[in-house]
Amino acid sequence: MHVLLNGELISKEAATISPFDRGFLLGDGVFTTLLANQGQLECFEAHLKRLKQSTKIFFLPEPPLDLQSQILKLLEINQLTQGLAAVRITITRGIGERGIAPLKTMSPTIFITTDPYERPKSPLKVMISSIKRDKMYPLSQIKHLGYQLSILARLEALEKRFDDALMLNSSDNLVCSTAGNLFLVTHGKILTPPITDGALPGIMRGKIIRQHKDVKIQSLTIRDLENAEAVFITNSLIGTQIITSVEGKILNTKPNFNILIKALK
Repeated sequence: MHVLLNGELISKEAATISPFDRGFLLGDGVFTTLLANQGQLECFEAHLKRLKQSTKIFFLPEPPLDLQSQILKLLEINQLTQGLAAVRITITRGIGERGIAPLKTMSPTIFITTDPYERPKSPLKVMISSIKRDKMYPLSQIKHLGYQLSILARLEALEKRFDDALMLNSSDNLVCSTAGNLFLVTHGKILTPPITDGALPGIMRGKIIRQHKDVKIQSLTIRDLENAEAVFITNSLIGTQIITSVEGKILNTKPNFNILIKALK
């Protein structure tokens, strides 16, 4: 298996990044993860747009102009043009000196990986995490390397033998799972939390909102969750995944929900 490191094709085993890279030392970088299906990149332009927005916020150089062709070449070399593959693009500020102030001259690290991927089929049993997202946090709307809150929430869930956790914000409104956007179905209507509550503007989230004009974007509470007819999460890799229970309580999921899931794929 090969990877691309600063445009150079090397084996996965030989790939090394300096221990002085600011991405490693300070989380000073951004990333995106997308799905390749039969050698085609799904929603590439949407991912590229969000990645550019992220690099702008971090004062990083934009992704290379030939990014798409680089990824397609890597998929071909890794023999991943059949079936599904997970593609991750990571951009850091590169090597810096001690302290948080960046060097005036920047030499960013651009790291691209492709891996075989299989979408999960099992429904999720989740808990409500004690780890909360700050809806006023300026970085909640981009995918940056500081994923500590999501990691802590996932560890909390796994320790208590749940598959995942749903996260609240400081106002106790539902925001997301540890790695996906949250949707509820109530009275036949699809609901999802607003970005202003701390939700990431996920690519799949945006796709669902565009395709289903009746999606209602509103703040959601635990009571809304308990009264929902169906609950699912989305991200670019999993597509959609059903949640069947929250902290041991079986949700009131209607039998025909699978029809809705198929319509959203």
